[in-house]
Amino acid sequence: MKRLMTILFVFILVIIVFILFACRSRSIGQPAPEPTNTFTPTATFTPTPTATVRIISAGMVDDFADCEGNNVFNSPWFSYCDSANTVTNPPPVITPGYAGGSDCAIKFEGNAAASCGYGVWLANALLAGAPADLRGATGIRFQCKGSGSYRLVFLSQATQNNFQYNFTASSSWTQIEAPFSSFTQASSDYGIVTLQQALNYVTHIDFANGSCNMTIDLLVDNLEIY
Repeated sequence: MKRLMTILFVFILVIIVFILFACRSRSIGQPAPEPTNTFTPTATFTPTPTATVRIISAGMVDDFADCEGNNVFNSPWFSYCDSANTVTNPPPVITPGYAGGSDCAIKFEGNAAASCGYGVWLANALLAGAPADLRGATGIRFQCKGSGSYRLVFLSQATQNNFQYNFTASSSWTQIEAPFSSFTQASSDYGIVTLQQALNYVTHIDFANGSCNMTIDLLVDNLEIY
């Protein structure tokens, strides 16, 4: 009887050991794959303007014939300046303009101090902030009258280093024709892009003082892209 009990005990012990080993095998499962040092290339992000670009090869921007402060794309004119300077905002649209009589022109008036900071600006968001592609155009022309030296500037999403064209106003109406090939960037140490890159994303056509310590006195009429 004692021997039978011993055999039964050994048999039960073997069964318990077998069950424990089987449970341990199921809990461990298959080993995870080892990590590798293989480089997986990923695409890099290049920021680009996302708004739809409208192509403008020629046409009137504003002839001010309606005597109000929006261009033909219904984008308003406005003025601003560095705190050291003064400017009239909103810029007045007055008579007579270039055609005389009841025709109107926009007046850029104010004062640039001796230390004028970023200056005094008469500005227009060409397509109300959306970019325009002017690569198919030759330049910008307009009639002007006044005194002093000024800059015609177009702003672009492609750079913060604006392209500009310098001109001088006279006491009688004069047409200024500014080919894009004659525009230059203000500085050579930042934001350098090609002219064609800048013309692809034009957002504003602006006027600014040509120097510090000057009285701003400029009438503008018949602003157009040609």
